[in-house]
Amino acid sequence: MLFLPVVIAGTVLYAGGKAFLLVKLSDRLNRSKKKSVSAAMKKNDQTLAIASASLSLATSGVLLRAPLLGIVSVPMMLYVFAPIFKAAWHKVGKERRINDQVLTATRVTVCVAMGYTFIASLDAVLHAFSYRQFVRNEEEFQRVLRETCGTASQLPDQFHAVLEQAAGSPSHMQQIGERHGEHMAPWMFATFVLTVPMMGVNRAAAFLTTTFGAHLRNLGPYTGQRLGQQAIQQGILITQAGALERAMQIDTLIFDGRIFNDPVPRSQIREVMYALRQRYSQDLTPSSNPLALYILINTDEDALGQELVTEWGLDGCFNASTGQGGADLIGELQSDGRKVCYVGSGEDDAAEMQTALLPVACYNRDGANTAYAHIILLGNSLHQLPRVFDLATTFTSKQNFNLIAPIGVDLVDISTTLFLGFGLIYSVMFTYTGLLLGVANIHRSENASKSQETTLTTMPAVFPATVGIVE
Repeated sequence: MLFLPVVIAGTVLYAGGKAFLLVKLSDRLNRSKKKSVSAAMKKNDQTLAIASASLSLATSGVLLRAPLLGIVSVPMMLYVFAPIFKAAWHKVGKERRINDQVLTATRVTVCVAMGYTFIASLDAVLHAFSYRQFVRNEEEFQRVLRETCGTASQLPDQFHAVLEQAAGSPSHMQQIGERHGEHMAPWMFATFVLTVPMMGVNRAAAFLTTTFGAHLRNLGPYTGQRLGQQAIQQGILITQAGALERAMQIDTLIFDGRIFNDPVPRSQIREVMYALRQRYSQDLTPSSNPLALYILINTDEDALGQELVTEWGLDGCFNASTGQGGADLIGELQSDGRKVCYVGSGEDDAAEMQTALLPVACYNRDGANTAYAHIILLGNSLHQLPRVFDLATTFTSKQNFNLIAPIGVDLVDISTTLFLGFGLIYSVMFTYTGLLLGVANIHRSENASKSQETTLTTMPAVFPATVGIVE
């Protein structure tokens, strides 16, 4: 009778040991390839190995009916959750508030008190595995930054901290998710306490696994860093938090005419304009303003401005002096309800950069001023500009998914607990399913973008010029 449990327990122990050996093998391979592994990654690998060992012991204790093995697994499991307990203690003791970390700490405490060692150890493995994805993503992002910044052929090292901060800063959607999660956490804690007499501890503890948007604390930076890597690889630097969210509001683009002194962007302008119009028309709503494209020139270039309007299919040409004159024109447009993106050359256009909702700088020459730019296009090509708005659309859709999908999983969790009698073990798997769905969705979009790169559609031969010189 004991043969099958012994075989199963041995298999689980073998799997746990195998996971530990794989971690060690990964370290050896990295050393043989002279690939540096950070202390954070090494620590997380050790944590995952400890969590796997804890799950092996807890599973063996259940199958062999040996409670001592389950008890031995508890210290290892608690080691995995030590940072969560520390954060929860700070939240309750210092801030006098309850959030999802407090719910997690309570859930683990309940498991220890009630002897649910297998559930707690499974929770620890899923937690360590999920956190490993975020640590690995951080490592990859830092590697891309190191390769891009600080070398003579690439960018000054000063950009490293700027790009890192922009990618890790909370977006508007992330802030909404975290606020919603913190609002719901006390209610879920109270629901757990009130339903224990009616449902029992095991089922009532399911309410301690719900986050209602708090997963965005991890998914938000994860998304920002993944898209930040894509942007860098496409020659786009996102230097300000919220730049992609502001890009979704843009309905007016103004180009500094000095950009087109370079023959390369001058040869690309028609296809770039057409690509911008095509992308904007796909997201156009009845309440949206039509997309307007303008060029800003000096006062003595009226004839050139009219020629460019006709040749490139622009909506008009602003004739203003450099400096504050151009900034006044941008300010007037924005006062009239327009959302302006200014694409500057970095030559004495700080005022325009500071005034526009989304300032973009072309970093194609030494001495170009990018201090006020939220997005920087590397090189002397404008082909990256339509891709900025592609990234903005992707970022917005992914963050919406990161908010909605885990909340949907939370609702399924509560429904199955109330109506189907599911217990805590299912709820633990549900909560990590919501988290990993967000991670998988981000990678799915990356695979799609690799297989189908952004292309500029064939343009018609003639563009109508609807507006002339604007004094």
